Amino acid sequence: MDDPDLRQECEGKARQWTSEGGVRRLEGPAFFFHVNHHNGRGFSTLATRAGCPTRGFTRWSDVDDVKAGRTINDHATHNGYNNGSMFKDKSWTDIEDTFAAHTLDDLGCGPASPRVFVTSARHPVENLLTHEAFKQTKKYGMMESCESDNVALRLWAGNVCGPSKRRDDCRVLTRRDLEIAKARARKMDAIFLVEHPVTFRLGCTRLGWRYCPTYGTREQYSLNILNQLDNRSWSELFERHKLGLEFYDYLKQLSFDMLKEDGIRVPTLEEQQEALPVLRSLQDAKKKAVPDGPVPRQDANTSSTRWQCR
Repeated sequence: MDDPDLRQECEGKARQWTSEGGVRRLEGPAFFFHVNHHNGRGFSTLATRAGCPTRGFTRWSDVDDVKAGRTINDHATHNGYNNGSMFKDKSWTDIEDTFAAHTLDDLGCGPASPRVFVTSARHPVENLLTHEAFKQTKKYGMMESCESDNVALRLWAGNVCGPSKRRDDCRVLTRRDLEIAKARARKMDAIFLVEHPVTFRLGCTRLGWRYCPTYGTREQYSLNILNQLDNRSWSELFERHKLGLEFYDYLKQLSFDMLKEDGIRVPTLEEQQEALPVLRSLQDAKKKAVPDGPVPRQDANTSSTRWQCR
């Protein structure tokens, strides 16, 4: 008997294409699944620039409210986004929430209801070396914070930590969690890789955007974080993210397959390795780190900036 958690979500979902002003794009409202510190704000800005009605900071409760006919606030909306926009063609809704209590089926997808699913990915250990990770883990330290235990995989699988933000409140991740996450990832129509800006071109080949930058921003790595680590804890981070790294590689391959489908050159193995020089060794990472400035109290404590590990 099949595990019910591994059932097919959005069964029958297929890509439906349309053309507008000579520009080919996928038809349907777009939903961006926002993993913290994966450049979600940047991609929402590009969607806004493309003329899409956009909404940021969306929770699944907002989706439930729209479906029930309840009014949601207009916080972080652009280009006239309102209650009626969420399920209209060419809108962009940034869902910054986990799958702990919802599935893709809650977006009403199916053969008769085209939906465009988009996300972004980045290397899970590299993400933990950043200044933003320092802000998020300042209370308990990197190795004891829930943020250090597979934030992305937990979001996609719905296996979150809690009630506290300590890592010892995180349930063990299993291969079933990985397979749940991978099944959802296969429903994505565009996957942007933060380390490989060439994948941003999928916004032009699939979403109808006219502007798709192929350069990234220079990441700031945290000296405070790196000073907390020794060779043993450095190795532990990679071991802790064993399933998360497998999920990242899976997302990367899905994204590269999309590039191939759209006639875009895929980064070579050498280029992929060069994209993350900070991960060569702890010593290399420390050479690239810079001192962290003071963290404003509100920066890591508002619901809109707090990483979703619980």
